[in-house]
Amino acid sequence: MLDIKTLFILLGTSHLIGAIVIGCLAFSNRELKGVKEWAAGRVLAALAILALVLRYGIIPEYFSVITGNLLLYLGLYSALCGNYKIMGRKPLLRHRWFIVFLFVYLSILFNWTVFEANYTYRVALVSFVNTMFMILLIHSLWSKNNEETLYSKNLLITSYLVLGTSESLKAVILLTRTQPETSLFDDNTLTAIPMFIACCCSILTSIGYLALVVEKLNQTLIGLSEKDPLTDVLNRRAFFKQAERILRLNKKNSAEMSVLFLDIDYFKAINDTYGHEVGDCVLKQVSQATAELLGNQSCFARFGGEEFCIMQLDKNAEQAMALAEHIRKAIKAMCPVQKMEAGAVTCSIGVSSKKQKPSLTALNDLLYEADCAMYRAKKLGRDQVCLYSPDMKLESENYYQNMVDQTELHLTHIRLR
Repeated sequence: MLDIKTLFILLGTSHLIGAIVIGCLAFSNRELKGVKEWAAGRVLAALAILALVLRYGIIPEYFSVITGNLLLYLGLYSALCGNYKIMGRKPLLRHRWFIVFLFVYLSILFNWTVFEANYTYRVALVSFVNTMFMILLIHSLWSKNNEETLYSKNLLITSYLVLGTSESLKAVILLTRTQPETSLFDDNTLTAIPMFIACCCSILTSIGYLALVVEKLNQTLIGLSEKDPLTDVLNRRAFFKQAERILRLNKKNSAEMSVLFLDIDYFKAINDTYGHEVGDCVLKQVSQATAELLGNQSCFARFGGEEFCIMQLDKNAEQAMALAEHIRKAIKAMCPVQKMEAGAVTCSIGVSSKKQKPSLTALNDLLYEADCAMYRAKKLGRDQVCLYSPDMKLESENYYQNMVDQTELHLTHIRLR
């Protein structure tokens, strides 16, 4: 079995290597929150191990105990803050309460080191506090309702759970055994096994942090590929991907399915009159005003240019028309910039709704019908909502055929020239 001093050196080395690797990650991914805190936590943990090792013949025991524990829990708290940051959650333990904890904890340790020397109680207290921090670290990574599937989190949580269980068992055994412990470096099973587990968990958590960073970066790249960069809503490709997921979850039941096709009226004139910067502002505010009126079972995307599309389940034609009217009024009430009055931005919305088994085929049919209805709204004077009816299909086909004929005629004219 490895002696205690060797295990301490291995533990300190693993923390230091982890600090170097995670520090390189922090330097190359500065936009990713939490990584710097992890690196700082590893450095502090390595310094804590060094302070504990130097107690024999180099620094006084009380200074080693207080300094080592101070650095250890500063490191654990830094790692805890890093976890909360990268998970985008509010920390459970506030800074002021952590400072209060440190003061009380270090005061008790100082008393049991200098005035009422009791090594057993001291080590049991450290093990108990380590267990509490492992619970906090698990909480910092635990997602409510499993909204994120990150395998690296499972590795980290398992490592913290094993380490916390080891520390809690050590505290219980220390307090119940008859033979007291006398030194940190006594070669015995009760000290060696938890130390070996700590070395293994240190390596596993370093791997877990690396994997978590990679998974988070992948999520960021996927988000960038699926979001419209201007309006921050789904793009066309992501619309069909998310719609397919929603439809798959509801494929067993026939449901009312509605599609709204929205087009901003005279958008080219807005760009020509006020400039493209104002046009971009209009697109952002239209998407924001629309998104605020949608529910959880909605799929909202910018289809291109000034066109937006909404798919909704469990909305009949009447409800879909009511929603479209709310959206139209909200957009008309906007004042994107000071030089534009309310009513300067309007939209035309086409609505199509059917009760059928949700599928991508049904969605494509509804998209076409909603587009036909939107064309009718444009033809009737814009700034209104139209529900699809079968007669609109022929009207829309004639319109698009005329557009094709005009384009071909124009190209023929160019060739003849």
